[in-house]
Amino acid sequence: MLERIRERYRERKRWRVDRHRNHMRVVFSEADALPGLIIDKFNDMAVFQTTCPAMEKIVLRHAEELLEILDVETLYEKNDSRKRRQLGMEVRKRPVAGEEKSCTIVTEYDVRFYVDAERGQKTGFYIDQVDNRGEVQRLVEEGDRVLDVFSYVGCFAIHAAVGGAEEVVGIEKFDRIVQAAYENATLNDVRDRVKFLVGDAFSLLEKLERRDEQFDVVILDPPAFITSRDHIERGKRAYFDVNYKALGLVKEGGLFVTCSCSHFLEPDDFIRVVSEAARRRGLRLRMLGPIRGQPPCHPVVPGNPDTQYLKVIFCTVERA
Repeated sequence: MLERIRERYRERKRWRVDRHRNHMRVVFSEADALPGLIIDKFNDMAVFQTTCPAMEKIVLRHAEELLEILDVETLYEKNDSRKRRQLGMEVRKRPVAGEEKSCTIVTEYDVRFYVDAERGQKTGFYIDQVDNRGEVQRLVEEGDRVLDVFSYVGCFAIHAAVGGAEEVVGIEKFDRIVQAAYENATLNDVRDRVKFLVGDAFSLLEKLERRDEQFDVVILDPPAFITSRDHIERGKRAYFDVNYKALGLVKEGGLFVTCSCSHFLEPDDFIRVVSEAARRRGLRLRMLGPIRGQPPCHPVVPGNPDTQYLKVIFCTVERA
C-alpha cells in the first residue's frame, strides 16, 4: 500500500496539479485503487480519512513513513464522517505523526486560505473546486459586484475579490464558518470588499430579490441535495428552486456559475434543471464551453459513478 501511495503522489506531480497551488488530493479512494482511503495534502500537512478498518490499521502503522513519502511535517487523522459512524467505527480527530498541529495555510492562484483540519468540513478544505475558483478569478472584471451563495469559508468570494470585484457578498448558514471566511478575507487584504450574510440561502436569495439587488456575477455552490437514489426527484426540485432564485439576481449579460456535487445527478439532468429554471425566468443561458468538473487530482474511473460527481456550469444570462 505504501508504494501505491508513493506512486499516486508521483502521478500528481507528473500531472503538474501543483502548478498553481500547494495542495492536492493524493489518494481518492476507489479511483486510486485504495478503497476506503482519502489523503489530502495541504502544504506541510497531510490529512487522511478512512472507512475501512484494515486500511486504517495500515496507515496508522506506517504514519511516520507517510510523512517522508508525502513530504509533510504532520499527518492528521480526521475520522469523523457520517459513514464511519454508521459503520460503528470510532470517531477520532488528532495528529498521528510529526508536529502536533491541525492548521496550515495553502495557496492557490496566488490566493491564500487557512486550513483547519480539526474544525473544518471533510478534511478541512474543499480542493475539488480549485480550478473553477481560479476561473472565476480570471473572469471577474474590475468593478464587478459578485454574489457567492453557499460560500463556506469564502473561497469563491475571495477569488472574486482578488480578481478585481468591487463588492462581494457571500451567503453562509453558520456564523462560525463566516468568521473563518472573514479571516481568509483579511489574509488576502480584501476584507474591505467582502461581506457575508448569515442565514438560510433560499430565504436570503428571496430577500435580495425583493430589494431588487442585481449582481454582475452569481456563484451557486450548494451541498449535495441528492444523497441517495431515493431522493433524486426531491433533489432535482431543490436544485431547480435554488437556481431559479439565484438567476433572478444576475444582471443582463452577467455571469452565472452553478454547481452540483451530487453524483446521483447526471450531467445532462443538471443542465436540464438549470435550463428549465432559466426558461421559467424568461432567460436564455449560453454556456462558456462544456460542463466542467473536478481537477486531475480527483481522477475519474469510467463505469464508476462515485468517482465523477462534480458538475459546474459557467454561462452568461440574457433575456429570452
